[in-house]
Amino acid sequence: MGDDPIQVVRAFLGAGRGKQLTTSHLNADGSLQESLSDLVAQVNAATGRTDVTADAVGMSRVSASEHAGASQTEKAAIQWVLKNDAAAHGWSIEKAITVNPGTLGTQAGRRYSTAGDGDGRPFGREIHEDDLAVAEAINAGTIADPTSGATKFIHWTGYDSFTDFLDGHPAVQAWTKSGLVPQSLPGCSTLIVFTQTPSQAAAT
Repeated sequence: MGDDPIQVVRAFLGAGRGKQLTTSHLNADGSLQESLSDLVAQVNAATGRTDVTADAVGMSRVSASEHAGASQTEKAAIQWVLKNDAAAHGWSIEKAITVNPGTLGTQAGRRYSTAGDGDGRPFGREIHEDDLAVAEAINAGTIADPTSGATKFIHWTGYDSFTDFLDGHPAVQAWTKSGLVPQSLPGCSTLIVFTQTPSQAAAT
């Protein structure tokens, strides 16, 4: 739902992101021509490895596509939300990022955007080394969940306050009405995560 302009510039310049690891193409309907397994093969080839997992690639793809210019802290928060969301539904990472249309692609009809640069967005929404490094660190247990188990996130930009943003987005209003609590995180500028209350968590 919009990137911080500073982070858009960071994504465009590729600052600190390392090597680009994937190249993808969108179909006219917003679906990605490449499957997750295709992206896994690209990442393994680009890194000279054979052990990069589908989970790591899926997590990397979401942080790159949803918020290309994010800091490491924001990437970790986004990827943890994806992991928490998948776990809450009993899904694999692949299921969580392809549910509904069953393919990767733009966010329309999907829970997460996994589109790359083929849809006219600023350069940088392909997987880079920094996205993969965060995903693999999370899966290795060296980056703890900074979101307190959050299962949803948004970026709010172009508004004077989060209240103004909330007023303009019925889906986000529905999250809060269901009891999810918006939380800002240290080191995250426009990223807001939504966590369950203690009573909700105990009931799940």
